[in-house]
Amino acid sequence: MVKSREMRRLARVPGAATAMPLLVLLTFAPVLHAQSDVDRENAQALYKAGNDARDAGDAKTAASRYKAAYALVQTPVIAVALGKTELALGQLIEARQSFLGVERIPAKPSESVLTTSARAEAAALAAQIEPRIPAVTLKILGPQGAPAPTVTIDGVTIPEAALDAPRRVNAGEHVAVATNGGARTERKFSIAEAATEQIVLDYPAPPSTPPALRLTEPAAKPARNVPPPGPSDQGPPASGQTSSAAPARVPAYVALAIGGVGAAATAVFGGLALGNKASLDSACGMYKTECPSSSQSDISAMHTNSIVSDVGLAVGVVGFGVGAVLLLVNRRSGSGTAPPDGASAISLEPWVGAGALGMRGGF
Repeated sequence: MVKSREMRRLARVPGAATAMPLLVLLTFAPVLHAQSDVDRENAQALYKAGNDARDAGDAKTAASRYKAAYALVQTPVIAVALGKTELALGQLIEARQSFLGVERIPAKPSESVLTTSARAEAAALAAQIEPRIPAVTLKILGPQGAPAPTVTIDGVTIPEAALDAPRRVNAGEHVAVATNGGARTERKFSIAEAATEQIVLDYPAPPSTPPALRLTEPAAKPARNVPPPGPSDQGPPASGQTSSAAPARVPAYVALAIGGVGAAATAVFGGLALGNKASLDSACGMYKTECPSSSQSDISAMHTNSIVSDVGLAVGVVGFGVGAVLLLVNRRSGSGTAPPDGASAISLEPWVGAGALGMRGGF
């Protein structure tokens, strides 16, 4: 509050306009000085950590610590330590830039002997590294007048204006990539120190698009006067008719087969019953009143064979009847003619009674 009143009082004094910046600087000088001390303290700790990592043979960690220290406080000593570590990692370009950065650090009148020696060493190392840095020139093999693709080396995009110019890179393995739309070409290459090479990349031509499908129908051709086909020109019946007619006869064939089985059973068991009856006639007499006990088995067998023969006869009659009717129905439906209005269709229904079988229905 006292400082605010002092500033307002100076503002009303002649010449206060030139004194105001000095007053502001004096007011915040302790804060700026404290911040500088904090950065300097952290930079010294990081620089020491970098030296420890360098002495332990861990150049990558040492470079990381030196970079952090240089970001806080830029001194020639830290810059030279960083450049030497980058040089040990094979990063010639980064090391040279670190050495050249020493020239941009303003010199102080009271610099130490160590700082002055670091400045001289940085200049000498930058000059020694420059001829060792290799360079590549990219050449894109593409059609005349085609748009320039997007080109990168190790993921770093190269501006279109600099595509034909030599580009300095570190010695070692690299990857050049050219992209154009969805197309992509790639070239891996290796280059040694102080070498100059040309890297050829094929033009990334996008895939050709298929021609558009014609959706318009062709013009209809004029119809010719062709006489209608006669009866002899009619083709064979459709396969669907033949395939549907054949399965329709299956129930009729099954019914006829059942009728045949019933007829065979009637003949076999009827003959056996007649044989049993002949034996009983000779053993029991005409009136069947004098049957010995040994004839009981023939009596039971005759009854059983008679029943089976009667059932077989009924099955045979029903089977043959149903089969015949189904064949008739199938023939009428296969002719393709429908019954006239008011005419009733054939209706069949089997029935089973006590000791008898049969079919009932109407036409």
